[in-house]
Amino acid sequence: MSHRDTEDSRRENKDTFEWMYDFPRHWDETDVKYADGSIYSGHLTRDGKRTGCGTLRTPLLHDEHEVNLRNTSSIVNWMAYEGFWENNKPNGFGTIKKYSGTESVIVFQGEWVHGEPILKDP
Repeated sequence: MSHRDTEDSRRENKDTFEWMYDFPRHWDETDVKYADGSIYSGHLTRDGKRTGCGTLRTPLLHDEHEVNLRNTSSIVNWMAYEGFWENNKPNGFGTIKKYSGTESVIVFQGEWVHGEPILKDP
């Protein structure tokens, strides 16, 4: 199999995925590192807004711990939102987890609208 065959196959699979899940063709999948140490992996619009499906990991900084944001392996505690986005805000189904080392706790899992979780009455 040539390099070209692999590239054509990848493009065909991407086109099928976009058609099946109604993702616009102008969304790009990428990784973005922000100045505060956050990292976003997922879909972006051409103007850089989080949209579609993706994960945003944000370090939790504490006064007693010095964290080197240039060395992401030094970040032991962080929060992560994984799910759907629209216009830079969580929108649709998503999960927020808090991580400490290798342990994680789900903070919220469910529907989001314009960046706000939809809380159900007990």
